[in-house]
Amino acid sequence: MNVNFFLTYNFRKKISDLPGITLNINEGPKAIEDDIHLNGIYIASEYRWMLECMQISKRKGELSKVLPISFIENLLEKMILIQGEDKLNEFRDKLRQVSVLLNMPIEFDKLNRIISALMATHNVNVLTNESSKAIATGVPFDAARVELFSILFDALKDHFFIERTNKNTDEASL
Repeated sequence: MNVNFFLTYNFRKKISDLPGITLNINEGPKAIEDDIHLNGIYIASEYRWMLECMQISKRKGELSKVLPISFIENLLEKMILIQGEDKLNEFRDKLRQVSVLLNMPIEFDKLNRIISALMATHNVNVLTNESSKAIATGVPFDAARVELFSILFDALKDHFFIERTNKNTDEASL
């Protein structure tokens, strides 16, 4: 199995002569203050990688440099559920600042539409997850419970249960 890593630097190159690893170096903006410094390299901040995930990728699946929109939506959904709308608004404000530094206005616009839809100030049609759509429309939705009930249904749907009649038919037992 080969693992793909996507890096940003001042040139473009693909290094595939490492066993099991392919380094995809893409040309892009240099590190910013919010990126995390680690032994001479930088790890993209949450703001940066979210913006980068809004870029258009020519490759699909595991070869793509971006995460699926549904994954990003899920993270933003958790943020609004756990930390509230104020925190999501702060996050959006910081995203806006970082998008200016990285020259990513189109990517910010995509994220802004998702965030606005989650807060019911934009059309929910931009959302892809059913749980996100439910939050945006004010309908209670618990994705974890839906999954648990689906597992329970799958376990019980083909099981045969013996029908037991109620033998307590007098008024006192009802």
